Amino acid sequence: MKNKGDGINDDKNLQIINKFVANRHQFSKVTEQMLKEFVISNSHIIIIVVSDINSEDVNLIYSIQQYLDQQQNFNKKKIYVVHNLKNHHMQQYVEKYINSLKTKLPLRQEQIISYEKPIYQYNLVFIDNIYEDINHLFMAHQSSEAGKIYNKFTIDYLKAVIAQYTGESKFNFVYKFKDYLNNNIQRFLNLNSNEQIDLRQKQELIEFCEDKKIFYLNENYTIGKVKDLQLNIFGSMQKEYTYSITKNDKKLYLYIDIPGSVDVEHRLNKKKGQFNLKIKQKEYLEQDKGQILLSNRKHYEISQKIQICRKNKLYKFINEESKYLGNGVYLYVFEKEPHQDILE
Repeated sequence: MKNKGDGINDDKNLQIINKFVANRHQFSKVTEQMLKEFVISNSHIIIIVVSDINSEDVNLIYSIQQYLDQQQNFNKKKIYVVHNLKNHHMQQYVEKYINSLKTKLPLRQEQIISYEKPIYQYNLVFIDNIYEDINHLFMAHQSSEAGKIYNKFTIDYLKAVIAQYTGESKFNFVYKFKDYLNNNIQRFLNLNSNEQIDLRQKQELIEFCEDKKIFYLNENYTIGKVKDLQLNIFGSMQKEYTYSITKNDKKLYLYIDIPGSVDVEHRLNKKKGQFNLKIKQKEYLEQDKGQILLSNRKHYEISQKIQICRKNKLYKFINEESKYLGNGVYLYVFEKEPHQDILE
């Protein structure tokens, strides 16, 4: 027979276990996030290899580009998406795949005239119309008809791109990673100081031990807790909301999936061609029912920037036609303005 207090103890034990698991998971995600940010920020070019591209691949590509756009101090970086169609043997199937891709993504083709026949049977790069630093290339099965057409150009073109950076100075991983950690660790962790030290002042929070070859936290600090992570890199953090963009001659339609009961604020940045959203789940729905034992709902505010068109292309927001369609789908409508160019 259980004691009357067993139910209360079970609830407390459940909360302790959930907190422990959540902390372990969060620490793992923080480590993964920092490493990936470091790699992206210190790479001259980024090559992403996909097979038959899907919505998760598209979210990955655009989330990396959006992250780079937010880093004011970074030089422009090119992203090369290599579609490795290893199961495609015939040119007609690769062409069918490319034509299908052009219906899903806003692409334009560019001929690289320095890669000419008869050495190269193909010399096209597909560039994103909205994010112009994203380039798409194609490969097929190595020993196939399609492979002979597409592979040589893609490999040689990437080699030439990479060769542009071979003269760069030697990369000191320890110095670079230590510098990254000192500049960014407080974005991920709450640090407690053992002395009266102002954490707002720039100082060596992270040090490196030459003998043991390890990074460690300055002895004057301890880790308080992991912060709620809202930045989305490679889909490993809190996921951004999925959306699609459709346009005709006059109007542009943004459909975005936002599940749950939420408050949504929006603002259009005309010059940048960005639609900015602030989304927050309504906390009171569960709090009204009693004590919360476990929740992974997104209670914090999420900000998401959606590039709806190229920079300096003018659209105006049509509030009267924008609405909630039900089932977590929101529609936002934009109309092309008569004068497209912005005078600087």
